[in-house]
Amino acid sequence: MVLLVHKQQREQIAAVPSHLIFRSKSMNIFYVYAYLNPLKPGSYRYGIYHFSWEPIYIGKGKNGRDRIHLNKRDCSNPQMRVKMNEIKNIIGIDPVVVRVWESLAEKDALYLEIEMIKTIGRKDLEIGPLLNMTNGGEAGGHSKLFILEHPYISEPQIFNSTITACRFCKSIGVDYNNLKASGWSLSIL
Repeated sequence: MVLLVHKQQREQIAAVPSHLIFRSKSMNIFYVYAYLNPLKPGSYRYGIYHFSWEPIYIGKGKNGRDRIHLNKRDCSNPQMRVKMNEIKNIIGIDPVVVRVWESLAEKDALYLEIEMIKTIGRKDLEIGPLLNMTNGGEAGGHSKLFILEHPYISEPQIFNSTITACRFCKSIGVDYNNLKASGWSLSIL
């Protein structure tokens, strides 16, 4: 059974300040979801995240991706099928499904997925409870995110390739190869 949590309950499970969401002009159809262990209720705090059950998996999706893994017939990805079997074997039942962030552009969802996994921690690295086997951000063919930040601009600029990051720099008159001289910093996740 999949338990979908209503908005009021979601706010209690994962209270995250809305100012941390980066807005984009692209379609905001993506979300970041968490699988929670219904056998381990309690107060689980990780940085800005607060859950009422222990988190065991963080993912990014659109449409019904957060629930499709739970149905063996619908899960076409062999690696994910193995992961879901592992989750079901550990807790014995389907996890609680919570959409932590919604109405996001894909690059924002990828960034937040990476940030949540880093904050909560992976079990295989012995730094948290998550069964994720990667740091996130791989979905949709994107393996890296390029984040440009400037001290006078409140929202970071996020790109999924060096080409788009270079185009942005060119459009604002900044040399991509000499970002520090213009006060910009570059992070690659």
